[in-house]
Amino acid sequence: MHYLRTGLTLFSALLILSLLVNPLHAQSGDDQSDRTQPRAFQTITGTDQIYFVDQIGLQLLDRQIPAPGYIQDEHFKLGPQDVLSIDISGPLPIIARGLAVNSEGKIFIPVAGNVDINNMSLSEAYEKIEEALARELNEFELNLTVDRPRRVMVNIHGDIPYPGQYIVPAGTRLDAVVYAALTDGSVDPGQLSPRDMEQALMSTRNHSLRNISITRSDGESRVQGDLVRYFRNGDTDANPYLFSGDRVRIERVSETSPVVSVSGAVHSSQQVEFEESDRIGRLIEMAGGYLEEADRERVVIHRTEQRQTSRIELELTEDTRHNFELRPNDRIVIPYLEDDARSYSAWVHGEAIMPGNYPISHEQTTLKDLLETAGGVTSSALAESAYIVRSPVHTRNVRPSTAFNVAELQRTSDQLAQGFEYLQREDQLGTENRVHVDLTNDRELSETIISDGDRLFVPKDHRAVILYGQVNSPGNYAFDESKTVRDYLEKAGGMTIAADTERLFIIKAGSRAWKHPDDTRLQSGDMIFVDRVPYDEFQAARNYDIQLRNLRRSNLQLILTTVSTITAVVTTYVAITR
Repeated sequence: MHYLRTGLTLFSALLILSLLVNPLHAQSGDDQSDRTQPRAFQTITGTDQIYFVDQIGLQLLDRQIPAPGYIQDEHFKLGPQDVLSIDISGPLPIIARGLAVNSEGKIFIPVAGNVDINNMSLSEAYEKIEEALARELNEFELNLTVDRPRRVMVNIHGDIPYPGQYIVPAGTRLDAVVYAALTDGSVDPGQLSPRDMEQALMSTRNHSLRNISITRSDGESRVQGDLVRYFRNGDTDANPYLFSGDRVRIERVSETSPVVSVSGAVHSSQQVEFEESDRIGRLIEMAGGYLEEADRERVVIHRTEQRQTSRIELELTEDTRHNFELRPNDRIVIPYLEDDARSYSAWVHGEAIMPGNYPISHEQTTLKDLLETAGGVTSSALAESAYIVRSPVHTRNVRPSTAFNVAELQRTSDQLAQGFEYLQREDQLGTENRVHVDLTNDRELSETIISDGDRLFVPKDHRAVILYGQVNSPGNYAFDESKTVRDYLEKAGGMTIAADTERLFIIKAGSRAWKHPDDTRLQSGDMIFVDRVPYDEFQAARNYDIQLRNLRRSNLQLILTTVSTITAVVTTYVAITR
């Protein structure tokens, strides 16, 4: 039985090869030439299947592969230089690779010969090839794929800098040719990053990016391009693929062209060119979606018609989001929630009995209430040094009144530039968002109001004092209430030679306030800082000391010289008088 199956397989292979080389069913005229295997075809025969490779098709293949979704049956039409592959399953499988469509729109199919598939969709070509194979084979299945679609030619027109015909790679989307038509007239999708292309196109002011019309090669099918929606929402339908014969028209816009805007409780307020298919939901998505405090159930539209402005307030349902028809120059405003409709909360971190996030009443909950809700503090808490970090308040795109610009302040002040530099550095520390609180002070607990997003930090008491600066052994030292600053300095090995003995500070653990040792009580967590003599003064002092020593040496030498001279004179006088 095994030998019989092998013999049948070899017989079938020889029969198919004889059909390809010298077809038994050859007909006269053009039909004979359509069935003859091209010389550029290479046949590889095995015991289980037959491979066919079109050498011309292989030369056309490159690294380009069809983009996902590009092979659309209603738009993609096969033509010269398209490269296909087929798989024929049956008693003897046949695999053909690199099948190139020739200049006449025909493709050579093993067994069936040349098949005309010019200007056909993929499904139409499938039916045509299947019909040709059915005349030669029985009981088979066909699989047809596109290995490499050919380059396509599109026409771009309108009042634009670079109109004309463009030959672009298959799978090119609308944004690439629009960019070329408005900038340099060259289409190279790999030359510019998508982000750079988006920035360049979105800065366009004189040409429409939302009402780009695409007419397909049949002259009847039309597609609308909306690159603003594509860049804002990532909607690929608004940035369609281009096919051979497409005609793209880009309109010019002006200050009087109709617009539509969306603002209020959205992430990014937008004013864009009006497009007839615009709906409220789409524009909200283009504005980045809702803010957390947005009222998602209402929308207000201000409409101007015949120089009369009307206010339309709608309940925002699925129907109004997607079906309410907008008109040119409509102004959409998303309202904010009222305060009583919002949810407020604050956080407790660190040495609390139950750290976590707790609901609060807006502008009513006190620090005492929040601490009681968290169960109080642990026995290890450094309660005197707790602090609150305020969450930045949403400004609704208005600069806070407490914010300042140093350049503006300089115009109306006689303050020195050095003072402004210091002020600017202080502002950069962001200390306005940090509030020191003493959890052992009942009055402070009752008077401190907690706001939405506040974070209370209760540090741990490590029972230590930290020494910084010009001490010989800086670091942490065990806290002892009976010890003074001088005692800690002695434990740290004393001060260095560069220390300024008059500038000793205690930096409080919670408030980070700088205190003189005589004006505060040293507590656990505090820092002792020893400043140094300014470098310039230190150098000047050293130079002065050196000069003083040199002067003393000079004076001593002068005195010795004088004494020596006097001694010599006296000796000479005595010698003469004798």
